[in-house]
Amino acid sequence: MTIQDERAAILRTFQKHASMLVHTTEPPNTEIPLELLEHVVTPESRFFMRNNHPMPHIAPSDWRLTLDGLVTQPLSITYDELRQLPSTSYMAVLECTGNGRSRFADPALSAGKVAEGTPWLNGAIGCAAWEGVPVSLLLERAGVQPGAVQAECWSDGGTPFARGVEISKLLDDAILAYAMNGAPLPPAHGGPVRLVVPGWGGINWVKWISRMQVLDRESNSEYNQVSYVLYDEQGQPYGKARQMQVKSLITNIGSGATLAAETHEVRGFAWSPNGGVATVELSANGGASWHQADLL
Repeated sequence: MTIQDERAAILRTFQKHASMLVHTTEPPNTEIPLELLEHVVTPESRFFMRNNHPMPHIAPSDWRLTLDGLVTQPLSITYDELRQLPSTSYMAVLECTGNGRSRFADPALSAGKVAEGTPWLNGAIGCAAWEGVPVSLLLERAGVQPGAVQAECWSDGGTPFARGVEISKLLDDAILAYAMNGAPLPPAHGGPVRLVVPGWGGINWVKWISRMQVLDRESNSEYNQVSYVLYDEQGQPYGKARQMQVKSLITNIGSGATLAAETHEVRGFAWSPNGGVATVELSANGGASWHQADLL
């Protein structure tokens, strides 16, 4: 089987659009070409896939979440028990923290070097309706003790994976999602249950979540201490990657396209970690002048 055949097989297996870009097949990592990013709500068939390890398949009947650590009353909850709790829903953008990584080495954009990791273009992003149980409900039921800093969130994926997420954010608006766009959350996107952390990069949206251990410190996970660390020009760490950046994309005109000398409609998307976008402006002359776009 050729590499092309393997990539086509991945798209068929996960019922993805045939034009999705496949960066790796094991584990599967795919992104959406921008011209397919047409909908405010991204259909599952066009939603990117990001995996650090082989993808597990966990039946809802086998799923269980343990919440322990710095709490008064540790909890253990099954899928059916989770579904019986009060739920909420969000329309939220999920973006891989490394989205656009390949552009660091694009000579037309910067003098940077090739970045490690999946060479995303700009399509490691999607917007979906997520439904689930507020994490705050479970944290309050467990009784988070004073001094709690993060919950170390573990993935039940066969390969150890943990990411520490700040308690303050989890209490604010994070949910344990079991549905995506009105359907049960598929295994390819973290089902039966994943963590949804609106406004924060995808590394925090732990898939196949199985344990949340409340800590009085930052997690020692490599995904907190080695990866997703921000460095200054001198190579010194100064922060951690948490919130997404305010960003925008033109989706109906490709980079480097040659256009006829006539009127063109320009379409795209803009998003923010804090909810709304007030204004989008477009320049057709390198920033010498700007035109305000219509927001839909």
